[in-house]
Amino acid sequence: MAAGAGPDRIGELEMRLGFALDDTHRRYLGGQDGWEPVGRAAALAGPFRIASVTWLHTSPRTFSGPVLEELTGPSTTRKLRDIGVSFRNYLVVAVDPWVGASYLMPVREGRAGPEVVTVAGWVEQDTFVGDIYSSFSDFLAHRADSAARNWERVLAQEAWAEHARRVWQAEPALSVFGPPDDDGALATAIVDLLASVVEIQPVEAWRLTGRRWDGSAGDLERIIATASRSMPDGTERLFLGLQGRLASGGSWQVTVTRSRPSAPKDQVLVLLRTMNREDQPALGQIEALIARAVAQLSPTCVTGSSPTANRTATELGISQPAGFRVWLPDNQVPSAVEGGDVGELTVTKMGRGLLLSAPDHWTPEQAVTEVHALVARLTRSRPRP
Repeated sequence: MAAGAGPDRIGELEMRLGFALDDTHRRYLGGQDGWEPVGRAAALAGPFRIASVTWLHTSPRTFSGPVLEELTGPSTTRKLRDIGVSFRNYLVVAVDPWVGASYLMPVREGRAGPEVVTVAGWVEQDTFVGDIYSSFSDFLAHRADSAARNWERVLAQEAWAEHARRVWQAEPALSVFGPPDDDGALATAIVDLLASVVEIQPVEAWRLTGRRWDGSAGDLERIIATASRSMPDGTERLFLGLQGRLASGGSWQVTVTRSRPSAPKDQVLVLLRTMNREDQPALGQIEALIARAVAQLSPTCVTGSSPTANRTATELGISQPAGFRVWLPDNQVPSAVEGGDVGELTVTKMGRGLLLSAPDHWTPEQAVTEVHALVARLTRSRPRP
């Protein structure tokens, strides 16, 4: 918290401005000379700034009629007059860069205030008059409530991020590499995969981003055929996004990326976005989802991970496959690996391949490092045809 400005400094400011400050505003500056959060405070309360005496002294932030017209646009100026704010000069007492808002006090008859008017918007044509506070104290009370809510939201996000780091299945991310090239097979497999997600949690109707879809495999096949785009390099690209909302406000998100000819990064990504622990699937449900993906999509690889683990792999320069679970087809691993020496990892048969599993208490760094190292060792030692 900034120390208060003395009466001499405030008096010098008023002399420079040519008008008196509002009494409440003056008392605020005397007790606390503005607010400019840095470090932890900026993360928790946001970048909202209340002007200090120094800021006001070096940049008075007053606007006369013609300049106000340029700042806000004619429609906003008319709106100000329509609501009875028919004054010539303004003093900007605060700004909020997150929302592009300035908070103005009218200057009438040699004195600022008492109202504080919100003028918001990033460009002149879109600028609008927002909330009007009857006094500077009302404005401060509103900003304190807003900062407190933001503080609570940030702390909740940080607590969830720490939980998701310790419990990878809190926000599971399944990457199914090598989706089918056939449109019909891909559509059928996706619909089946969505049904598997619904078996884990009740999901509202699935929505396909930017397109109407009746929920059937046949209609999805039609959409896939029409959604593919020819690229200048001669390839054909498909990208689809689906979302199923949960009652908690979280959502399951499914994205499909496919190229013709096929590319190594082609995949179907299934991701849970939530901040509610009750949404957290059981480990058995995630492994059942992997098994369903293996059976329906006939992939070249499947990883069961989390956004945190995936980011960790990227930061460490570790390429896929890596994660807490990795499924590989039989033709990529030697048959002797099941039951072999794999350290603390486990290897189990799943469909036409093997599922490599890291201990769930491992950190993301340990999981992606150890699993990727095992995958590399296994694929190097597989028999050559």
